[in-house]
Amino acid sequence: MSPASTAGTFLNPEIGAVNGSTWTFANAANSGSLSFGETSFATFGQDFSLGRLTLTNGGQGGIGAGDHSVDLRIDILFEELDYHLSLVDAITLSIDNGSNGKKVVFAAIPTPRTFTRGGITYVVTFNGLFDAPTGGTNITSTGLQVSNPSVHDPDNDGSAYLRATVTSSVAPSVLALAPIPEAHAFGLLFTTICILGLAGFRTRRSKLAGHRRA
Repeated sequence: MSPASTAGTFLNPEIGAVNGSTWTFANAANSGSLSFGETSFATFGQDFSLGRLTLTNGGQGGIGAGDHSVDLRIDILFEELDYHLSLVDAITLSIDNGSNGKKVVFAAIPTPRTFTRGGITYVVTFNGLFDAPTGGTNITSTGLQVSNPSVHDPDNDGSAYLRATVTSSVAPSVLALAPIPEAHAFGLLFTTICILGLAGFRTRRSKLAGHRRA
């Protein structure tokens, strides 16, 4: 699998404001935010992390209890394949003014995305939200929960990881042995064929000339 990297951008906040990979939903006195941490990977056929979500709970900051939505666009760049893929996740922030604090859950999970490069079909499958970059527990249904701050712990935060799998129509071992040729490789192959063809043509001409003299 060729190296790939991700980036996240929050869009369309129901409350607060977004600035690239950070969504701020409380005032300065009660800092609350959700941020996306970029990542890179080179994993084929196995579960990998698309990025880390970090929820900071500095207090309610005048925000009423209930659900508030935001969209998270995840851009995946498959560098050697020269392909860019975007996934849009609808995220819900649930605010509880009691001891339960804040919770991030998904309103919907993106469906698998398919693309073809070099005659090979790739499928990116979103696996959900986990409490660790590898292994761990799938918390897609329960969400990432961070309790409200207390006197002993004035600024709570927690992290969860968005994970996915990339598969293809060709076995990983074949992909490793047959990367997509670069432009200069095609040029070298074409030159070699031309030289061999010319050499064969000259050999045939020499043989014909010899037969005629005989």
